[in-house]
Amino acid sequence: MFAKIADGLGILWCCVGGDDDNRSKVENKLRNLLNGAVETDQILFPYRNIDISLLQNGLCAISRIPLSCDT
Repeated sequence: MFAKIADGLGILWCCVGGDDDNRSKVENKLRNLLNGAVETDQILFPYRNIDISLLQNGLCAISRIPLSCDT
């Protein structure tokens, strides 16, 4: 959704996501918004589970909502 809005406004966007079951659905939608851009410059899925990666890399420390950071 945010990529579509950014694209419509002419704003360069980038997606970093998790390499999970939802990837193919999201990836296909994002590819339609590339407009000739290089896919590897804008779409990355480097983590098996991005939620765990965010928690392990500081999200818990800055979050205002209670999160279980014992992953």
